[in-house]
Amino acid sequence: MESSDMPPLALGGPAAATPPGGWRDVAWCGLWLKVPRDFGPYQVKGDARRGQLGLACDGEPRLTIQWAEVKRRKINTGRLVRRQIFRGLGRRAARRLEPHLRSVENEDIAPMWCVCDPDAEHTRCLGFAASSRRLVHLVYGHGTTLQDQSVRRGAFAGLADQDPDRPQRWAMFDLSFIGPAGATYESSVLNMGDMHVRLALQRGHLVVREIYPADLALRRQPLEKWMEQLIAAHKSHYAPPGDFDALQTRRGAGLSCRAKLKRRRRLLSWRTPREQVHWLIHDQRSHRLVWIEMAKRKTDVAPAMRRLIEQSNWAEGGDAAAAPP
Repeated sequence: MESSDMPPLALGGPAAATPPGGWRDVAWCGLWLKVPRDFGPYQVKGDARRGQLGLACDGEPRLTIQWAEVKRRKINTGRLVRRQIFRGLGRRAARRLEPHLRSVENEDIAPMWCVCDPDAEHTRCLGFAASSRRLVHLVYGHGTTLQDQSVRRGAFAGLADQDPDRPQRWAMFDLSFIGPAGATYESSVLNMGDMHVRLALQRGHLVVREIYPADLALRRQPLEKWMEQLIAAHKSHYAPPGDFDALQTRRGAGLSCRAKLKRRRRLLSWRTPREQVHWLIHDQRSHRLVWIEMAKRKTDVAPAMRRLIEQSNWAEGGDAAAAPP
């Protein structure tokens, strides 16, 4: 069956527009999709070139998203996607599932095909993301009818591939921000109550971390002690700053400081930025401490940090939620 002959995937009626508990934005390594709010991440692997993200509901894995960069420049994307969606299956299984193959209309991921396996009770969806030149593979375990319709609309048809040369959205649990253009994923820790994402910049890095609930964290120690503790992780390379400066941002008041690279490190670590800027903010509205660490050689990062704070928390309806960066 040719792609032009494939019937489109049924997205459901008006009831499928919004899942019962509302939507949750998930944006990771350039991919951006919406899932039911009761879906949460349980597994993160790899980087922007090749990786995997797993989402669970009620303790059970429900949606797995995999991506892999396609290095060949000249390819037949339709043939590639069709071959990959049946990869790992025997000829008999492929012939059995071929009548269930459906096309998915997606502006960013094209072609995109989907096959529902009624025996295994899961749906596989695979497409080619032209902006980042990646194959994107989604495997969804069926649930309620409303969940199935919501995932088809938000995760399959609504999956977006963000331009890697422009600022990209990041969102996981309640941590969301817009990273600078050209930033690439390095590492992350996604624990309940303490989450951080580290991105590599050209000749620098960015760390965004949120600790919550803030009331409990501040009962353990005051904001100044939290600042000292977070900076201490870099004491082998950077000299501890003196007094902290007061800081006022859209998300609340806090402290800021600049840590200088130690003199004895400058010759051996010539690629290391000479200065790190640290911000620690008490966001009373969302009941969390927001930590931002940024360093970039020969560049004042303070304007970029203020812009990041202004555009953070976009997934919860912040100022940046209405328009792309």
